[in-house]
Amino acid sequence: MIFDVFMDLKYAIRRILKNRMNSIISIIGLTTALTSVLLIYLYVHQEFNYNRFYDCNHKIFRLNYSLEKADGIKDITVLLNPELAVTIKNKIPQIKWSTSFRSAHHPSLKFENQWFEQNLFITEQDFFKIFNYTFLAGSKDMVFQNPNELVITSSLADKFAGIKKCKKEDLIGESVVFKNLADQPFIISGIIGDIPENSSLDFDALIPLKYHEAFNRSNNWFGNSTIFYEVDKKENTALVENIAGSLIKEYYYNLVEELKSDNILLNTPEAFSPFSLNI
Repeated sequence: MIFDVFMDLKYAIRRILKNRMNSIISIIGLTTALTSVLLIYLYVHQEFNYNRFYDCNHKIFRLNYSLEKADGIKDITVLLNPELAVTIKNKIPQIKWSTSFRSAHHPSLKFENQWFEQNLFITEQDFFKIFNYTFLAGSKDMVFQNPNELVITSSLADKFAGIKKCKKEDLIGESVVFKNLADQPFIISGIIGDIPENSSLDFDALIPLKYHEAFNRSNNWFGNSTIFYEVDKKENTALVENIAGSLIKEYYYNLVEELKSDNILLNTPEAFSPFSLNI
C-alpha cells in the first residue's frame, strides 16, 4: 500500500518535471481558483453577518422612506427629524426603545490642549439599550443622564490615555471641548469597545442630542437623523411598521403636500412611502 502511494507520487513528480510549463499553468490556475472561492466566501460571510453580533438584531429596525420625484427619479433614504424617535416610542406600545442617530460631520475636539478630528455622532440614551456595546468603563444605564456627556471608543481612549499618561479607565470624568462649543466642556462618562468591522454603524465618540443644533447637519427636507427602534416581540414587526408608517405620513403631511404642489414630488399617494428594515 505504502509502496503504491510512493510510486504514484514519484510518477506524478516525473510528469510535472517533464511538462513544466503546463504544470505551472495548471498550478497557477488551481491556486487562482481556490483563492477566488475563498475571497468570495469571506465576502459573503461578512455580508450575511453584518450587525449579527447585536443580541437582539432580529428585533432592531431602521426607519426608511422612498420619494417619487416629479422628474422620474426615485430616492430611498433614512434621514428624518430626530423627534420622531420619541413620537413612535410614545405612541406605539410594542416599541421597547427608539433613538435618533446622526453624524456631527467630524468636528474638531480638544483634549489636554491637543486637537483631534474624530467621527462624532449624536444620539440618545436608548441607543445603548438597543445596541449592546461592551462598556470598558462607565455604565450603559448611567450614561447620558446629563446633556454634556461623552462616550468614546477604546481606540480614542488609547489616544487620550497616551496624552494624559494614565489608564483608559482613569479618563472617566475628564473633559473634552469642541471647537464650535468652546464654552461647553463635555465630560467622558463611558468607554466602549471598538466597533466591529461588520457593523453598519461606525463612530469614535457619541454625545447626547441636546447640542445637535451646534454641529453641521445634512440639508434634507425631512430631517438629518436615522431613527432606530427595537420591538418587544418579533411577531409585532409588521404591526409596528404599519403604525410607524402612518405616524410618519401624518407628521410630514403638510411638507409632502407642499412638495407636490411645487412639482418636486409626484402628486400620487406613493410619492412619500415610509417603511422599516431590519438592520
